[in-house]
Amino acid sequence: TSCTTCNANEIWNGQACEACPDGSYSAGGDATTTLCTTCALNEYWNWTACQAMTFHHVSPSSSSATVTTTSKYQFSHAVKAPHKNVVYFVPKNIDVIGKLDVESETFSELQFTSLTGSTQNYEGGTVVGSKIYMTPMHKNHIGVFDTETKEYSTIAVYASSDPKNMANGPPASIGTKLYICPNMAGNVMAVIDTTTDTASLITLDTIPTYSSRRFAGSFAVGDKVICVPYGRFDTGIGIYDTTTQTWTRRSITDVVPDQASNGHYMYQNGCVAGDVVYFAGDRRAGVGKYNVTADDFYEIAVDQAAASFTGCAVLNGKAYFPPSKGRSILVVDVATDAYETIAVSGVEDIQAINANYRSFGVGAIALNNFIMPPFGNDEIGFLKIGFTCATDEYWNGTSCAACAEGSFSAGGNATSCENLYTYSFTITVQGASASVTNGDHLHTLSVKLDGVLPTEDQFTIHVMPDRAACAEGSCTTGQIGFTDNDINSLSAWYPSGTQPGTKIFSITSRTRVSVIEITYNRPMQAPGWLIEVDDVEKIRETMNHGDASVPNPVTYTYDVS
Repeated sequence: TSCTTCNANEIWNGQACEACPDGSYSAGGDATTTLCTTCALNEYWNWTACQAMTFHHVSPSSSSATVTTTSKYQFSHAVKAPHKNVVYFVPKNIDVIGKLDVESETFSELQFTSLTGSTQNYEGGTVVGSKIYMTPMHKNHIGVFDTETKEYSTIAVYASSDPKNMANGPPASIGTKLYICPNMAGNVMAVIDTTTDTASLITLDTIPTYSSRRFAGSFAVGDKVICVPYGRFDTGIGIYDTTTQTWTRRSITDVVPDQASNGHYMYQNGCVAGDVVYFAGDRRAGVGKYNVTADDFYEIAVDQAAASFTGCAVLNGKAYFPPSKGRSILVVDVATDAYETIAVSGVEDIQAINANYRSFGVGAIALNNFIMPPFGNDEIGFLKIGFTCATDEYWNGTSCAACAEGSFSAGGNATSCENLYTYSFTITVQGASASVTNGDHLHTLSVKLDGVLPTEDQFTIHVMPDRAACAEGSCTTGQIGFTDNDINSLSAWYPSGTQPGTKIFSITSRTRVSVIEITYNRPMQAPGWLIEVDDVEKIRETMNHGDASVPNPVTYTYDVS
């Protein structure tokens, strides 16, 4: 009496709808759909059929940056920002941090006084929380860029009188710590505690080197740090067990013999897929594949010249390698080791200028695009690797549709939206200064959610600050001091508009928050709050914070977990 309709990526097995196996697809529909489709390595599923991946490039309108050396080597690494379709480019021989809005394909440069004029900066980056930690090249420090506050800082690590090629590739992230395998930094592994942004060094056994080179990349698999073998054939794969705090080197001489042509500068950068770490070939033409759990290493033979590709990124069972000295993107099936190449067209052939020049830096994936930063050339590369809905849209079975108010999606191939969490702040008790003649009772400098400043678009202000929308700090016309990224600017309200029972502001978050910190000008200007999460009471204060005028400023913490 009725027809059965299967969802997308389901088929009719004769009795019921069942899901397609991983890596295969179906448009769904009526019960005549009985087969799933498998796309080729250089194709993706667009919800109705397999579609070829396509490459295009964008020229960044760069004008203010300083780039050194004829080979440029601008940005070494692309790193996706958390919770945003934004990719940042780690600076090597350029003195700005690059920012790419993937959705609009808009590039901008972030300039910092302490970075201006600096070269030979960083060789890789890893994101932890809101911060990108950048591996030093000719530096004794780690670079840190906070994607929320847009602040750049450094962490002292080494103490070399002449730092050169200290490390290469991204740091490995395990728990709250980052681990950096040494290149020319010596027989030490750098460790960054991201809770305190402090560094320490672990002394390692003597590592065989070639021209003082050791490793070129650090990757995490479980509790182990894997160091990419670079220096020479007997450097081996470095392995640091963070649980037992033991260091070993896994020999690879059965795969990489002592040969003058490719027994050194073997692999550089890579990526992780489950228990496997891939190593992009440098002097080696193939791709190294190390299964950490099985302790199995071999090389995937690739019909391309040595150093054709650089470090990769993984999505949906495929590893994507940007072209380095080559002219193609390499796509590897992580299950079968099969591969395809996709030509990059319209990009300057810089190898025609010098055979040793390299095209792109290490890539990142955002909004179903594989993003490749400009390294030796002047183009940002895009490989479309999946169907893409815009941010805050989802695929409803026939088209991209907007998320309802109060929900969100990251776009891409999302098939549903997630609800935002709303944190609202209502006055229960006015601050003590409200009783002072001509006084005010609420001076707020900043609000942090789990240590991170929300963006301005996360705030809804129900009662505008009527004494001062923005004071102190770096205020501009129309700016609301306590919602901007300047922790020194504040907003102030008079008592008349902030009587008990008045909701002052709300903040939305894509994740559930545990701790909220609010910084006030003085204790006497801090009220008692009713804090609700999606209209459910979490905190109800029955007192303010007293009539003291110091400390100035003062921060109070609210546990809303």
